Amino acid sequence: MSSAAGELERALGVPVTPWQRAGEFHNQHFRADGSFVKVLDNPACHRHAIQAAPLAEALVPRTPRLLGYGELGPDRWWLSYEWVELAPFDPVPEAVETAGEMLGRLHRASAALDLTDRLDHLDPRAELDHRLSVLDRIDGEAAARVRRVRDRFDGVELTGPPVLLHGDVHWKNFGVDERGAIWWFDWEDAGCGHPLLDFGELAAFPLSDPAVRDAFLRGYHRHADPVYPWPEAMALVRLHTVAGVLVYALARDLPKFARQGFALLEALETP
Repeated sequence: MSSAAGELERALGVPVTPWQRAGEFHNQHFRADGSFVKVLDNPACHRHAIQAAPLAEALVPRTPRLLGYGELGPDRWWLSYEWVELAPFDPVPEAVETAGEMLGRLHRASAALDLTDRLDHLDPRAELDHRLSVLDRIDGEAAARVRRVRDRFDGVELTGPPVLLHGDVHWKNFGVDERGAIWWFDWEDAGCGHPLLDFGELAAFPLSDPAVRDAFLRGYHRHADPVYPWPEAMALVRLHTVAGVLVYALARDLPKFARQGFALLEALETP
């Protein structure tokens, strides 16, 4: 038994078994008695998930409830969610349109709330500067490339009322239950800010197919004001995403994820 599993069993008071999600992940996942447990090495992600949980559970039709959370030591934290049996999300246009509706509903409903005291505010320029300071220590050449792209967008600002941001809108964070209903999970990058920030990862690969993009935006715009495409602002948001992907992947030696980050950066380097 791994040390994390043993510590979790002591914290939860029930047996746990490792559980492997499809894909390349650094966090550890476990299944316990009626729950899914995730072990994180990032205190900010732990805090964001706890902050967002009551809002997400109130505003999203189907998202697993946060059951508990805690520390495993000075550098590891855990989150426990209700277990929901889910199949992988298949991004066919009909399902993608429903996912777009879910995001549009979330942004519309949360825009009317006072979120500033309940969630971390995500400002793309401040976040980008922080990510660059970390990337400098990991890969100085990559950081210099990101800065050169950033300099092209010095005058671009995102303004408007803040909304609840999921922070990592991607098909891997949706699942389908036995009735065919779509669930949305993984709120560890949540915060509040401009709605365009939730399009950062989507704009790169998931929405590259025109039929899929049209379906998602059709669902989104059914409930929320149009925010995409906005070419210069979208490029700034994508650069913010690129820096986050590179920091995460390079620091944790995830080569597949790093290749995706560099591919996104190369696309942005071409004016």
